[in-house]
Amino acid sequence: MPFHDLLAHAIGSLAEGGTLLAPIPGAAVDAWERLRGVPVSPEIRALCSIAGGVRRGDEELHFLGGAEEATHAFSSLLPLGEAIGGDGKGNLYVVDSEDGFGLAGPVYFAAPNPGVLVVAAPSLLDFVRSTFLANDKAQRFEALEQAIAACKAHKDFAPEASLLRTAPDAALRALCMQVPDDARIYDLRLKEFGSGFPWAAYPSATRDPLRPLFVGLPPEKRPSVLARIFGIG
Repeated sequence: MPFHDLLAHAIGSLAEGGTLLAPIPGAAVDAWERLRGVPVSPEIRALCSIAGGVRRGDEELHFLGGAEEATHAFSSLLPLGEAIGGDGKGNLYVVDSEDGFGLAGPVYFAAPNPGVLVVAAPSLLDFVRSTFLANDKAQRFEALEQAIAACKAHKDFAPEASLLRTAPDAALRALCMQVPDDARIYDLRLKEFGSGFPWAAYPSATRDPLRPLFVGLPPEKRPSVLARIFGIG
């Protein structure tokens, strides 16, 4: 079944006991694309052509969410990401672009407090199904909260760049050659539910521009007071 038809079936199922928001016209999606300066993925366009979002009880999801803003709070880490919903507390669901080709990749739960990105679903379709259609969605939300806490607590378990410069993975090697030895590398390419990156645990963060390889950068090493006085170190 084509992706659009799968989405239509999944979204249509949400109408039971809920309300589908009006579709977003293609011209509005084009305008949003121009405003952001990055392509809107075909999958997001498919969503918007079916419905602008879903309201079911007190749960609400807006496709192309936050369209009144040119960027979202996580634009530096997800520059091609499209926010498709939030919880009203600053937390967003953001669909990343797969390898920069405009194809919808994993959906992250982006939380400014405690400052983590966690994989909520490996694909947009899986996110729609698991967020609204799955029988165990309550348990999934609980598991996501646990993953957020674990992501922040286990930041020191990520390998340092110096240890990965001889890895067989060419993309990983190339990235590690461009960052400090003690930068921490978070490889989220497997898109496993609950895997994440605690970006706020670091003074600054960056990523591979095409792949979900995230980097926690260490504090800048500054010479001590004695070193500055005597010109040593």
